[in-house]
Order: sequence, then structure tokens, then C-alpha cells
Amino acid sequence: MKQKGDMKKDYRVIVLLVVGILISLQTVFPTFPAEDAQTLESIVPTHLLQRPLPDQMRPLFFLPVSINRANAELLQTIPGIGPTLARRIITLRDARKGFHDMRELLDVPGIGPAKFAGIKHSCSL
Repeated sequence: MKQKGDMKKDYRVIVLLVVGILISLQTVFPTFPAEDAQTLESIVPTHLLQRPLPDQMRPLFFLPVSINRANAELLQTIPGIGPTLARRIITLRDARKGFHDMRELLDVPGIGPAKFAGIKHSCSL
């Protein structure tokens, strides 16, 4: 059975090990002054950083899908919208020459208040 004095020695060993690891990590991964660090702008041309994300990539980054530009396949990436509902959305969108308010989705057959509440955060105009 360990005594109280032995427990203090155990903690000292652990503290020394942690300090040693931190010092070795500092030598393996040194920090550089701010003027030496490369910024994203210096690596990637500025005109590429200002490009909007293509519509097909938006669901991959959990960004809202534009209901005014999306095709049926892209609309189906929205949880709760299948092929039939996607076609209905496109039909109404084409008839109205685009949506002007998100609540217009309530006019699509098959989208009621509950469905709208579930999909409105995944859509944009």
C-alpha cells in the first residue's frame, strides 16, 4: 500500500513527463514570427477566394440551396424533398418566373406548414 509521500512523487513524475513532452513538441513544431507566416491570400490568388461556391457544392458544406436556381437533383439533397416534390417546386417556380419569398413554397402541393418548417433552413432564394 502506497503512503501519502509516495503519491506526491507519482504526481511529480507525471508533471515532469508532461513538461518534457511540451518542450519537445516546441522544438519539433517551432512557431514563426507573424511576418514569416504565409497568409491564405499570399498562397491562393485573390480572385479565386472571391468566387461564389457552385450550387452543386453548397449541400456538401451544409449551406442553403437556392430554390430559384436548383435543378431537381439538387433540390433532392434537401432533407424531406424527393423527386416528386422537386418537380412540383420547379413547375411552380417556372410558372411564377422564380420565387420572391420563401413562404411561396407553401403553395407547392405537398408542402404544408410542418414540411415547410422542416425544409426552410435548408433553402434560400
